[in-house]
Order: sequence, then structure tokens, then C-alpha cells
Amino acid sequence: MASKSVLRMSALLGAVTTVVVGAAVATWVLAPTAPAPASTPASSAAAPPTSAATPAAPGATAATPAATPAATEGTAATSATSAKVTYTFAGDSVTQANNTWSWTKYVRATRATSVGGVASAGATSATIAASATRRDADVLVVMIGVDDVRFGISPTTVRRNVSTIVGKVHARHVVIAAIPPCNLTDYGPDHVDRATAGYALNRSLQEYASSRGWGWVDPFSSVRRVDGTWTPGASFKDGVHPAVATAKTFLGPRMTVAITQAVAGAKP
Repeated sequence: MASKSVLRMSALLGAVTTVVVGAAVATWVLAPTAPAPASTPASSAAAPPTSAATPAAPGATAATPAATPAATEGTAATSATSAKVTYTFAGDSVTQANNTWSWTKYVRATRATSVGGVASAGATSATIAASATRRDADVLVVMIGVDDVRFGISPTTVRRNVSTIVGKVHARHVVIAAIPPCNLTDYGPDHVDRATAGYALNRSLQEYASSRGWGWVDPFSSVRRVDGTWTPGASFKDGVHPAVATAKTFLGPRMTVAITQAVAGAKP
């Protein structure tokens, strides 16, 4: 009858159940249902309270809970990350230690210690590659390319020079750092868009670092706009170098993490 609900269930696997309510019809495909096990006297008994302890079998020894591997690994990782490491550097004026905006001034000395390096204002990657020497350091940080962009030097050439630097310094681990944003989008007689070219170089260096198994960090990510320029107030007045506040707030802390993780992340 149309005024009554009719429920039909098939005992076959994958049966279809149809419910008719008035003129509405709804259909479900039922999952196969295993036959119910024969009832036993125990099944009808009330379950014991969950707080009751199960007595141990005669002669059995209570098991001691095993240590959680995750907790042990976490402790080891924390110890490795907090260990003091040594680093050396290769770069230009953004790295040069006597500049107020240099990220090297704001690396946490309790976590990482500089053993010196090579960095100079106006240096291209070729200049630094020629000057680099072997250093006994846990980590080499390479942040180079600002002046390569300024002179229109290709990313391929920069990558080749970075490889030379890494080979000459011979540190145990390597971190490649992005070059900073730039507000100069029509630079010099060649009208170089240094923001766009810098973005392209960073993409190329990131890919190269990954292919070589080196670390990669962009300490400028919070102050870089999508067009490759600085966020307002984040740069020095020249639109090329970071403001001191930017170096203190972002560069130092992020480079500290990148340097220590280069060592900690390589541990088994």
C-alpha cells in the first residue's frame, strides 16, 4: 500500500534494500553480512567492569612496557640540533661580516660558530670562486649571485662557480642560500630587471642544490614579494641590501636553523 513503508532485505551478498515511503523511493546496496556466530553461554553474560584487573596466569611475569621509539628519536634529534657546530661562508656584501646587515652578525653564537670565510662587496660568484680556500668547518654557507645578476651573468655560470667554491672549501655539509630581493627593476644601461633576474637565479640554485644533495634556505621568504622586490620597510634605502631589523629578525635566526639542521639532518 502507498501509505505504508515496505522494507525488503535479501539474504544474498550485495543485496539491495529498497524503502518505499509514500511515493519516495530510496535504495542502498548492503555490504555482505557474515552469519552471526552461534550464541554461547558466555556471550549472554554481562561484561566485567572495565576497571577490574585481569589476574595474571600462574607463573607468568608481568611485561614491562617497551620504550616508545618516537620519544627516543625525538630526544636524539633535539640533542643533535642543539649541538654547537662550526660554519664557514662564501658571499658578497650581504654576507660580509663588517656590514651592519650581515646575517653572520646575528647567527646564534651558542648554536653555531664561524671559522671565517670569504665575502666582499661587489663580488661575483667568479670572484669568490677564485678566492675560496679550504676550511675545516661542519657547514659551508654559500650566498652569492647579487652582483652576477647586476652584470647579467647567467644562472648556469653561477652554478658552475658555486660548484667550484664547494669543491675548494671542502666543508662536511653545504647550505645554499637564496639571494635577497631587489627593488631595482630597470638597472643600468642594459635596463636589467634585477628583481625578476634574482628570482630566476634563486629557482636555478634551489634546483641545483637539490640535485647535489645540498641544503637550501631562503631566509628572505617573509620579506620577498611575489614580484621579487622587498616588502615595504624591509630593505636598506638602496633597495638592494636588507635593513638591520630584517637581518636581526629573519636572517640570523633562519640561518642559525639552516646551519644546525644541515648537520643534524645528516645524522643516522
